[in-house]
Amino acid sequence: MTLSIEMKGGVFTATCFFLCSVAVLFLGGCLAKKIHYEIPPSHHALTNISKLHVEQFSGQNASFLKNILIQEIYKIPNFDYEEEYPEGDEHAAFISGEVSVYSVRDEKEDRRKTRVSLVQRDVVQRPSRESNRIRQRIFDFAEVPFKERAVHRTMDLDIQFTVTSAKTGRVLYTNKEKNSFQQSYIGEENILLMPLPQDEMERLGRQLIQRFLEKLNPSLSRKTLELETGTSPLPLTWGMADVGHPRILHGNRYAVAQEYEKALKIWNYVVFSPRGFKMKEQFVFTDDVFAQLKSAKFPQRVIQPLLELRNQTLTLQELDAILPKLVGPAHFRQYSLIVKSHARNTKNKDSLNLASAHYNLGAVYRLQNKLELAAYHFAQANAFAPGEKYAQAWTDVQHELGDFNPLDTMMDRTIEAASKMLPPPDSMIKIEKILIDFEKGDVAKEGYPKLEPVELEILDPNNSEAAAPTQLDSGTVPLDLN
Repeated sequence: MTLSIEMKGGVFTATCFFLCSVAVLFLGGCLAKKIHYEIPPSHHALTNISKLHVEQFSGQNASFLKNILIQEIYKIPNFDYEEEYPEGDEHAAFISGEVSVYSVRDEKEDRRKTRVSLVQRDVVQRPSRESNRIRQRIFDFAEVPFKERAVHRTMDLDIQFTVTSAKTGRVLYTNKEKNSFQQSYIGEENILLMPLPQDEMERLGRQLIQRFLEKLNPSLSRKTLELETGTSPLPLTWGMADVGHPRILHGNRYAVAQEYEKALKIWNYVVFSPRGFKMKEQFVFTDDVFAQLKSAKFPQRVIQPLLELRNQTLTLQELDAILPKLVGPAHFRQYSLIVKSHARNTKNKDSLNLASAHYNLGAVYRLQNKLELAAYHFAQANAFAPGEKYAQAWTDVQHELGDFNPLDTMMDRTIEAASKMLPPPDSMIKIEKILIDFEKGDVAKEGYPKLEPVELEILDPNNSEAAAPTQLDSGTVPLDLN
């Protein structure tokens, strides 16, 4: 791509200045997302060994995994790989491995579900003396049964490793290393995009072998945790320039500076605080929007006048002017926030930002060894935007908790079930079940989500939208009716 720059009197044109500003912002966003940390050597580290040889590998797809092991040994500066058996060398050891579990299980499920659809029908009224026959369009809601396909993939890999001294024949290390993966692919499109099992197993095996070699490495392991930035495309860039969600980025800056408590509270604020609507936001009233409102038990007396907006796209200003006239001032005050939340055209972007905030929360909680909290947030991230990274992080934490069996059929041990559970008791946010009756207009609550107040400096006082709040007040969160 060629960029032509117009110079006038030694001054960049406005377009060039804008592009340069975007580049600076993008670079700033990238710099504020990596946490560098070190892991000390494990007590299994081979302090006097500098040469490794892979002697024997057995079990299913053993040669495939053996090749991965050799490749990974070459990447460690402290070890040299010996092609020949290093007999009698006091600085050498050989590795043997047995693949005891190599399992890929795809369980298919046909879920019988119902979908609320908007059905249009024409009603012909009888003519009166003054008029001809009148044809009137009426919209009804119908529950349409359908079948939703799902594939639940569970992968499990166990390798028994033994490391033996080439000089003495003494066993230096032996252990069964385990790795698993679990994900649900729901809907035809997601099923078609499922990775090939062999590709997934290669990734799983490489990850398992890297962890095994880290235990043997006598040097500090330098790690980099890359936080997610979310999405918020800059105006006038047609979605091509995206430096990330402002508040997620501010949380990232605290995390990079290892001020984790402040970072955690900012990300929690992103997840649980009410989200406002920008003046330039648009609201699209599709049939799906009305079906969602109906599925959420929205009052018919409110939905019916809203049908006047069917297939229309409105700005926030236009919607605020029209809604009170359609549903009345009282219903406008009571339901406008929920209507806007369903109709806004940024819902997909919100899901990506929620997934990013939850992932960052899980990643930092994992660094702090708060594994129950980490697992909760990884499951939430996967629920908002299903992805390999989120699912693998959740499964890894299950193994770290020490009692996870990927072949367990218990419903509460799947990532899909985990995403529907309440946060652990030590969560920063306290949530209880909230019941709402739209017909009566009341809320039966056992508790609301709350944030403990914390003082936070304003990172960018010139940008009120992007700046972190000076105080995260205790408050309520709007119900997600999607």
